[in-house]
Amino acid sequence: MFCQKCGSECKEGALFCSNCGAPLVVQGESDNISNIPDHLVMSILTTLFCCIPFGIVSIVYAVKAGMSKESGNVEKARFYSKKAFLWSIWGIIFGIAFVMLYGLISFLTMHDPLC
Repeated sequence: MFCQKCGSECKEGALFCSNCGAPLVVQGESDNISNIPDHLVMSILTTLFCCIPFGIVSIVYAVKAGMSKESGNVEKARFYSKKAFLWSIWGIIFGIAFVMLYGLISFLTMHDPLC
């Protein structure tokens, strides 16, 4: 196995290059890394339009997923990607529920027969 960064030969099964310290990518694993989404755009949109607290947590996980992809850590990238997606979905659900509840309360108080 050879390091893609410096070209030096490395031991089989090593995770990092002994010469330059770059993470070693196993054949076929680089495709898996590039296919892991970081969900950053969805996180930002959740923050702007749905729920700020959930969106901020989602952005943090999305950034961690991107950093893990860059370092070559597939397991962490998948973990953080799933977390970013889940926090975004919960933020969207919470935002929609809040708007619906607010609309219902506004409708009910506008047409109060006691006033």
